[in-house]
Amino acid sequence: MKTYIFFLFLSFSFFCSSPTTKKVSLNVEKIKIPAKSKQITFPKEQLEALYAWLKTDEENFEFTRVKEFPQESERKVYEIFITDDEKYAIIVTRFKLVKISLETFQEVKILDHRRIVEGGFTGIGFSENGDLILAGSSWQTKASLYDWSGKVLADYPCGEKGSYVEDVYLSKTSQKVILSCLQFGAEKKEILSFDVKGNLEWKRVTNHTYVELIPKLKKLISYEGQEVTIWSELGKQEIDLKLGLEIVSMSFASYQNLFLFGNTKEWNILKVGKFQVEPLLKINTDVDLFTGENYILNAEYKSFYKITHSGKYIFTGGMGGAYLWTVDGKLIKKFTGHKRNVSAVNFSNSEKFLITASPDRYIIWQRVPFSLN
Repeated sequence: MKTYIFFLFLSFSFFCSSPTTKKVSLNVEKIKIPAKSKQITFPKEQLEALYAWLKTDEENFEFTRVKEFPQESERKVYEIFITDDEKYAIIVTRFKLVKISLETFQEVKILDHRRIVEGGFTGIGFSENGDLILAGSSWQTKASLYDWSGKVLADYPCGEKGSYVEDVYLSKTSQKVILSCLQFGAEKKEILSFDVKGNLEWKRVTNHTYVELIPKLKKLISYEGQEVTIWSELGKQEIDLKLGLEIVSMSFASYQNLFLFGNTKEWNILKVGKFQVEPLLKINTDVDLFTGENYILNAEYKSFYKITHSGKYIFTGGMGGAYLWTVDGKLIKKFTGHKRNVSAVNFSNSEKFLITASPDRYIIWQRVPFSLN
């Protein structure tokens, strides 16, 4: 069996107010899949079906700016979380968490987490309604569950002496807690799974720092550098992948079970089944989306890319604003209003709201006219 991945090399300009579509060449290149990965083929008829699907039901992505929050002291933004009920958005900056009402468009809570943990949080997750915060610290050998007053509700310790929390995940139902921990000196990394009360369910040695749980697939994803591992919820290692690109952000489209892994120049689209991975598209923009800044992005910036639930569109951060693309790399529009590069984007479940964030401001956009897809 041979595995094929399709590379689209795009050429475009970021300085046109109305991007035009250019012809792209489709090149087929063989790639090597590690032994633990399921080898697959992607026949021509499936590729044609994919492109037919991409062209159907084109959506109207017109948004109006409803509120912006200029920042007096600039703060790098790592992540944006939006509650499932679309009532709140939470902006994750280096030292502060900002909770914003999407009904009144006001900041309702601000937590300076340096007051909770020396050095601030490393790895942050939230409950479904945004009331609970799961966070670790490079200064502590455990993660903790907090309320917005900073009160500790439960603790989740790393497994090895001298290990510190690198990343966390809190399931939306707040019933499962995932940690990744690094043992300094030995450079040993582990993934640990707890119930919300703090009882250890399992732990595994890994090469990766960053973790995400995908409840729909009952899978755990760990990643770092160019590597991705897919685990079962019970900690069984199922598939290893090497993507050939440095991963900054990961996003999941629930409707088509598509995974987006990308950085500031390129992204991969993978379709994940129960026991297999199908590589669909690899897009190279030929231009670094994050040039001209005084810092570079790494995998702590988890919201730089977001793929829509339908799997057809991708929002990214970038130079002086945010960008909307089709999943196969056609630039549709730019969202302006930021003086600095946008490092985090996210949209609500119904895609009614879009939030873009840079060190100088956060902007809330509302889709008009709005209707559920």
